[in-house]
Amino acid sequence: MKRLLGLFVLLGLTVGCTLITRIPIDQQINKLIVKANLLRDAEYWDEAIETWKAIIELDPNYFPAHLYIAELYQSATEFEKSLPYLEKAKELKPDDVVAYVLLGRAKYRLGDYKGAVEAYTRLVAIQPDIPDNHIRLGNAQYMLQNFAQALNAYSEAIKIYTEQNWPRAEDSDGRDNLMVAYYNSAFILSLQNNVEQSIEMLKKLVDELQGQAQPKIYYW
Repeated sequence: MKRLLGLFVLLGLTVGCTLITRIPIDQQINKLIVKANLLRDAEYWDEAIETWKAIIELDPNYFPAHLYIAELYQSATEFEKSLPYLEKAKELKPDDVVAYVLLGRAKYRLGDYKGAVEAYTRLVAIQPDIPDNHIRLGNAQYMLQNFAQALNAYSEAIKIYTEQNWPRAEDSDGRDNLMVAYYNSAFILSLQNNVEQSIEMLKKLVDELQGQAQPKIYYW
């Protein structure tokens, strides 16, 4: 009986100590989050990265920190450095959209188009109703010269854009996604000797260039 009572006391002390030590860690993390966000907003990216890394030291599974570090590295065009943080983010949340957007972008910028296709294929599976996801996948397939797959992706994007009157978006290089889909589709169709369809795509591209009815938004 005494041993059992002692076990409960020991367990209570262990839980109590855990709670006592956990509260200061949470407070530290909250303070560091505020600091990291202020540094990021001021574009002190190196300092912001180090602050997010300090958060990971306190809590290795703090998901937002991995994403923010990856995003900041990519803002500084250090795509290679973003990869381990994106892999960890994927591990923590396998269906997170932003993780796959950033992972696909990193792979694409590093010339790993196969890796980009894998990331963007998963992205499309998670979020199929966003036309820009299909365009990302199409661009990666295009770079691999998988023209049939690229055309399928562009066609799906164009369908969503036109049928649902989807807001126009630009990629991180400032290119209008719908324009890219039309232009690349026209080129692929010309390679396939589908001249009439290629011309039709170019006419749609010209119509869009002349109209520009919808405002563009930035969507990475």
